[in-house]
Amino acid sequence: MKVIVYFLLLQVVIFSEAKKLREITYYEYYPVITEKIETGMEIQIIKGYCVIFENKCSNFLYVPKYKIGGGLDINAIKKINIDLLNFKTTLFSNVLFDNNYPYFDNEKQMILKNKNIRQKILNLRKKLLDFDKLNEIKKNEILLAEDEWIELDELPKVFSTYIVIKLPELSLPYILNYNSVKTNNKSDFDDNLYELNKQIIELVNLLEIQ
Repeated sequence: MKVIVYFLLLQVVIFSEAKKLREITYYEYYPVITEKIETGMEIQIIKGYCVIFENKCSNFLYVPKYKIGGGLDINAIKKINIDLLNFKTTLFSNVLFDNNYPYFDNEKQMILKNKNIRQKILNLRKKLLDFDKLNEIKKNEILLAEDEWIELDELPKVFSTYIVIKLPELSLPYILNYNSVKTNNKSDFDDNLYELNKQIIELVNLLEIQ
């Protein structure tokens, strides 16, 4: 069966719940993932489960309610917003959930003065936009297998650390499995994609988000 892959924005079904995450034994984080940003660049580091389709993480991310051994995992999500005009950054940490929606209890702001890091951010932005155009990802599309729905429960969910990058111009957020790239598992990516992911991880390390 020939499978056509698309990614779901969930604007009608999910956002009918006023952009709140439905709580089961984990938080369904994909409504937050698909929220658009208006300016700059946003990078999120998420420890959780992702639905894997054709060896790739889809938008369907799930954050466990509790860390192993019990208790809320305040480090399950970190986020950094970057103003691409003045390179002012805001790092959000200590995630909390209120009414099943994530908020951050700690903020740290700074200006990136290092010209090398600034250029890496701009280069990454260009490469992500080129990748987006090359793959012709379109909005409001769904996972289809000919005329049949692919049930999410039938797809594997892999626990890992995922990096999510948003730009206003991207049709969908770019998501990568941090652990796969960190362990040099090149078999999961083609050469161009692997190099792009390595650049993302290098930038994340320079920004000290981990």
